[in-house]
Amino acid sequence: IPKTLFTLFQCMTIAGWPDIAREVMATYSWAWIPFIVWIILSKFVVIQLIIALLCQSLTRVSTEEERELERESDQDQIARLEMKV
Repeated sequence: IPKTLFTLFQCMTIAGWPDIAREVMATYSWAWIPFIVWIILSKFVVIQLIIALLCQSLTRVSTEEERELERESDQDQIARLEMKV
């Protein structure tokens, strides 16, 4: 299993996958299909994870900025009220 996982990782990162594919295709001529499908699916998943991380980070930053603006607004209102008293 460790060799299999390493081979899948190599294909996912596109590091040396043509050599692996050629070796397998020497026995099974149709073997290019699973290689291409795996590469496309793994790239899609990795891209989706990166997009999810970016969205999460942007949402967090936006929420923090909104909280900061609310705090500043509250402090301004308190200062105005104190000035009236």
